[in-house]
Amino acid sequence: MSELSKDQFENVLLDVRKAYRLLFLYQQRVLSLAQHIGDSLDFQTFGGGFAWCNFIAPPYRSKVKFDTLSWDLLGMYFYEFYFSEKKINNNLFRFSVLVEADTGYFDAQNPSEDVNSYSPVRQSMTKLIFLIGKNVWWDPDYKALFDDENLDLYKANSGSLIRTNEKGILIAKSFNLSDFVNNDQTNKCLNDWVKLLNDNNITEITVT
Repeated sequence: MSELSKDQFENVLLDVRKAYRLLFLYQQRVLSLAQHIGDSLDFQTFGGGFAWCNFIAPPYRSKVKFDTLSWDLLGMYFYEFYFSEKKINNNLFRFSVLVEADTGYFDAQNPSEDVNSYSPVRQSMTKLIFLIGKNVWWDPDYKALFDDENLDLYKANSGSLIRTNEKGILIAKSFNLSDFVNNDQTNKCLNDWVKLLNDNNITEITVT
């Protein structure tokens, strides 16, 4: 532990309280936005999970792992909202939205667990990544999205990723979260997403 004076530590804790209150408002906004996206694309919210960190909410009085990463206790640092699968014209669609709070790790030249190695905050982004599978989901194509060779998807200036096989197609596209600032801008992003789907022969998904 680093040495701090009591006044310095009080100032740190003041910033911590401010940060938690800011996170409360941020996550409240993200939850509302995820529900709106699902409703607009006619996918019902099903659940969620922690896409990148190893966070699992421990049961009450369970053993604490003190050697875990701090990120593992901040689950929405990289969180995935799952939406209920739906069948249209004998094709099975699965859809999810990933919330990436900070691209700094992936933008860094030599990323490590040390937050000081991340790219500067002003050069990083907070993003949403849309992911849809048409007859493709829990197979190597889906898992490959998390392989090192595809980490560009999680960088600040990334675009889209498309994979096809004999069964179907998997499409991912990243957006800056700031692009969802209001209803008009959100609808523009949703229409951009649907256009990408249409351009790749997924015509069954529309903005309602």
